[in-house]
Amino acid sequence: MINFHKFRGGVNSSSEGRSGCLRSCFPFVSAFFLFLAATAPAHADCTNPPGPESKIIYNGDQNVPQICTGNQWVALGVLNPAAGGAGCTNPSGPEGKVMYNGDIHKPQYCDGDDWVEMIGTIGTVAAGCGAPSSCSNIGDVCADGSLFAGFMFYGATCKQVFVTDNNQSLSSQWKNATGTDDISTDDHVDGQVNHAGRGGTLSNFPAFDLCESNTYHGKSDWYLPARAELNLLWLNRAAIDAGAAGNFTTSNYWSSTEYGTSDAWYQNFGSGGQDGINKTNNYDVRCVRAEVAPTATGLTGPSGCANIGDLCADGTVFAGWHPITYDHLFIPTTNQEQPGAPGTYTMNWKNADGTDDISTDSDDDGQINHTNRGGAIGDFQAFQACEDLGFGGHGDWYLPSRVELHYLWSVRGTIEAGGNITNFQSAYYWSSTESGTNSAMTQSFANGTQGANTKGNTFRVRCVRR
Repeated sequence: MINFHKFRGGVNSSSEGRSGCLRSCFPFVSAFFLFLAATAPAHADCTNPPGPESKIIYNGDQNVPQICTGNQWVALGVLNPAAGGAGCTNPSGPEGKVMYNGDIHKPQYCDGDDWVEMIGTIGTVAAGCGAPSSCSNIGDVCADGSLFAGFMFYGATCKQVFVTDNNQSLSSQWKNATGTDDISTDDHVDGQVNHAGRGGTLSNFPAFDLCESNTYHGKSDWYLPARAELNLLWLNRAAIDAGAAGNFTTSNYWSSTEYGTSDAWYQNFGSGGQDGINKTNNYDVRCVRAEVAPTATGLTGPSGCANIGDLCADGTVFAGWHPITYDHLFIPTTNQEQPGAPGTYTMNWKNADGTDDISTDSDDDGQINHTNRGGAIGDFQAFQACEDLGFGGHGDWYLPSRVELHYLWSVRGTIEAGGNITNFQSAYYWSSTESGTNSAMTQSFANGTQGANTKGNTFRVRCVRR
């Protein structure tokens, strides 16, 4: 029995919270939901639990509010079955309560542990991404025994991603020899493309063979996930593990994306870091498959700058869709300058080490990292460069999280092809995601790797806003 609760909220006229302006604003949130209900087409009511279209509930198993969009419950945030507790602090609030954060201009809800941002484009996502009928929540066991791993957009097409209920191997080579460009056109998002473009004999590629040659759960279209698909599994690993016969390990997993003639991409399921390594190494394997989501309509760009790389009316550049929330992402036309040093384009993350600087780190949302960062802004050059930016007349720029920064790297070619920006440099860029008291995560725009670097080091910055 799924633990559902009625949606909780309230009105509080006081101004309180993180950075002094997390305010309760439930009437605003209610209007947001009513807009969705008014614009949605007529559907049958939802089941499990029963409820009419536009009804809002709190799912206590997945620790997320949900809305009935017409015959299906749609999550208004990230599913997190590991959360759920006594409530939130700073400000205080019970699990399920909704408040409005005036710093980031977003509604948030308490998942029992932390204040979590609501997905702001749920109307688009609901229209473009129908959930599987037998397993509508991430981590649910589907009718065939596989698990629903979440949604991904492949270009403008939304697909449902499924994963096997167990690891296929804990010690498999990507290839049993190196030195060849094995995939004609590598894809960082779609593992099916990598499988189709792979040359050579299948038996020479043990990790691929494990997926291609087997019919797990009665299906024959399994494949080794590409980098982005593997990252989706890592992001949703807690929910997937909750329903799986065998959990992910905290070791390295192979992706199907080639890194070079001798190397391929892998992801560590402890830290989440991705990097390239020799193809003959023995790593874990977990296979996936994908299906086009029912009623998939894709995503639309903003008016006047609908394509990635287009210049918008305010002078910013449309960078595409946030990989988790699908909000529109925008970037300034140039890299940012070090605060107080015009013409200097490298800066530190922080000017001293040894402190846990972010109370609750987010791999997905740089706005959360900005909100939860402690200390004087003058001690954090990379953060200050974004907070002080003001480009295009906007005051809500922030240092991107590791996931947002990786997304910018993955679409950099399309952005640069628009001819509206000073191109990214083949160098390291800071993310806002902390990796320890002394280090934070960086993204190489030369080869795509992410890793931890000492906070006092100086790297480049490109801010984002949503």
